[in-house]
Amino acid sequence: MSRQIYTSPSAKKKHILGISLIVILLALIAGTVIYSLNVRYKPPEHDVRAQKGLPKVDENYLFGRIESDYGYRFFMAGNLFRQEDGSVNIYFTNPAGSEVDLMVEIYDDSSGELLFRSGLLYPAEYVDNLPPLGKYENEYRDILVKVYALEKDDHTSAGTTKLRLALQPW
Repeated sequence: MSRQIYTSPSAKKKHILGISLIVILLALIAGTVIYSLNVRYKPPEHDVRAQKGLPKVDENYLFGRIESDYGYRFFMAGNLFRQEDGSVNIYFTNPAGSEVDLMVEIYDDSSGELLFRSGLLYPAEYVDNLPPLGKYENEYRDILVKVYALEKDDHTSAGTTKLRLALQPW
């Protein structure tokens, strides 16, 4: 003989409500996961000021090659000077034969404020100077230079090199 279990109508409603809430929650989680997977990474844009070849640099800028710990190399000025228009002469160069695309950002080392940024440079390209991202006092400041290397095919990170330098007033 089987026993019949009596459930009240209010208990059935609570049970249905609980299951409905779980289904809605699972649907929201699934929607969030699907949305996040469909959001595409947008790589930095190519620098419109990029020039082909190697820059001609005055020896006072201490222009030279830097070997990254991540296996890539780049060239840039070791002495960075602000110009009257607020830009900085950097002569940032991604050499021919490079296996990565490069970009550079310059931060105020004490405040962390982003001062200058290049766009993406392909191999055998350089930018001679970078315009300021805001208005800054024309004064000496310690800076942090970050060079980002990005894989050519999918622009995922190939490493970031950090340099601490000084920005000289004009």
